[in-house]
Amino acid sequence: MSKLSLRMKAQENSKRPCDVYGCPARRKNISRYCVAHYSNLANTGHLEGRLIPRSTIKPLQKSALDYINAHLDHPLITKALDHIQLQIIDKGKAPNPPYLKPRTLPQIIEAKTYAELRRLQIPSPIVKGCGINGGSMITERPAPVSAAEVLAVCTGVWLATKLNQRLLKDDGDSMTWALANGVLGLRMYRQVTAWSKEGRDNQTREPGAHARRTVGTTVRPLSYVFQAIAEKIAPYIVETPEQALARQADERRPLPDADVPLYVPPAPSARVIPLLPPRYARPQHDPHAIEVWSRLDALWTKAGM
Repeated sequence: MSKLSLRMKAQENSKRPCDVYGCPARRKNISRYCVAHYSNLANTGHLEGRLIPRSTIKPLQKSALDYINAHLDHPLITKALDHIQLQIIDKGKAPNPPYLKPRTLPQIIEAKTYAELRRLQIPSPIVKGCGINGGSMITERPAPVSAAEVLAVCTGVWLATKLNQRLLKDDGDSMTWALANGVLGLRMYRQVTAWSKEGRDNQTREPGAHARRTVGTTVRPLSYVFQAIAEKIAPYIVETPEQALARQADERRPLPDADVPLYVPPAPSARVIPLLPPRYARPQHDPHAIEVWSRLDALWTKAGM
């Protein structure tokens, strides 16, 4: 497909409404969805998904990291760290990308995943302005991501979704994307310099959907380890100020007991016996009279007349 035909197809497709039921927005380029739903699907794995805030994961991640560092000799944690070291850390430490010019889709996915894992091992320094026009200074040089840190953030994400199940739309792709977002968000995203209509601008390149899926499916098999660690640290999680205020309000004003109405069965009604005429002989020639007599005969027999 040539660039011209692709451009014409995108122009024609952008006039159609989003494929999500009830969404009146127009589609994005050649996608089936609008910009908002396309972004939700790429970032969370679900059309209606939302990113889990870092403020929700950080306290749980810290508790999980303390527990992991205190039990590094446990066989379950050791195997999980070895798996992460082999599949996440070592691949990011490779000095050269797997392909110089990736052409097929699997090669492109592998190259994009390597770029994200490499970013975790060579994080960009945090730079802030120093008061000089156009000048800046380095305020912090983050350390490379370790296997224990990856296991801790995955456990934090797992525990956060168990404590508040509304954070995810489902336990399938949404959980896979949430684990990948936790791992890839451990360090600052890539910063690139691009030219736009306003001039030179620094932009942040978020990980793509293929890289998120690859990282998520890599750490997802360790879910039993996340569950085991979460069960150990869950009883010691300190409640947030909002949760403390809600608990105090519930203690001051407890909910009333539910009034269950007693079931009173209705009184049995007296059986009404219809008044029947005395039995008479069966008519001979009138069909209507014969039909009436047949109905009365059944009632007479039932009443014992």
